[in-house]
Amino acid sequence: MRNVNETALLIAVLVKRSEERRVRVSDKTIKLLARRERLRSAFIANVTDVLATDFGLCMIELDTGGFGIVHAKSLEGAKTVTAKRLMNDKELKSIIHGRPVDFEEFLKEVNGDADDDLGDAE
Repeated sequence: MRNVNETALLIAVLVKRSEERRVRVSDKTIKLLARRERLRSAFIANVTDVLATDFGLCMIELDTGGFGIVHAKSLEGAKTVTAKRLMNDKELKSIIHGRPVDFEEFLKEVNGDADDDLGDAE
């Protein structure tokens, strides 16, 4: 078995060699690189931390299986979102002043957008 640092380094090498801004890596590939039969959540969390701190890579688990990896630097040019711009006055005042917030409405809004294609900001 390889340790967290060695596994993170090998993943970083794959990302670098791909010359892509974003990639997917399967569980199988990570198991192969780590020389492990099982990927425990603590191990993956630690690999994720090392990728972020040492290599500037963000890794997230995908619903479809495997992991997505993106260069953190590529997010620096992403559009900024702010509560002041995207929340209406009533919502913002409730949030700021600790008043009751209709989380059910927010949940409906977010889940309603789950099937929308956000597209690539390339």
